[in-house]
Amino acid sequence: MDISRATISRPGTAVIAAGAVVGIGTQALAAAAWPGYDPLARTISSLGTAASPWHALVNAVFVINALALAGGGIVLVVAGRGPVRAGSVLIAIAGALGLLVAAVPEDANLALHSIGALNLPLAGIGLLLIGAGLLRGGRPRLGATAVAAGVLGLVGTVLFVAIQAGAPLGAYPGLVERAISYPAKVWFVAAALAGGRR
Repeated sequence: MDISRATISRPGTAVIAAGAVVGIGTQALAAAAWPGYDPLARTISSLGTAASPWHALVNAVFVINALALAGGGIVLVVAGRGPVRAGSVLIAIAGALGLLVAAVPEDANLALHSIGALNLPLAGIGLLLIGAGLLRGGRPRLGATAVAAGVLGLVGTVLFVAIQAGAPLGAYPGLVERAISYPAKVWFVAAALAGGRR
């Protein structure tokens, strides 16, 4: 099998990983600065609303995250082949949608914000494709963990939509949203650290 088809660009994953680390760190600080904020019950997006003490910083970091995802995705597209390239296209598009999340907080226009939030399941699908390409190309660990992160994100998406639709699944939309968002971020950090290793 042609191992070159399993190439995943380390610079591309590093750019996305840097944005992810900054994003998660900022979210944690913003949550801590908001008295009574419950990350299990409140969504990540609520940190960008006017009710959040650090909303301006959070939305600025949403922009950084989106640009890192789009830019890193483009690098991955250029370096990748086959399913890895196809998945990377979706990652780059997810980054572009993330700009809408930053530009239109949920308390400004929920419909537009929700369109931007489609970046999360789109990134999950992208990771599934990347994982499939890595598995086929001889990168079993990176491939399997990418598939796992993608599946977890997509399952979380189904649960989140069900909760928003009123399904009696518990009052933890914040936890479910983080289950959609964080696995992909953690995977890109791990991929950047792994470099050329399997």
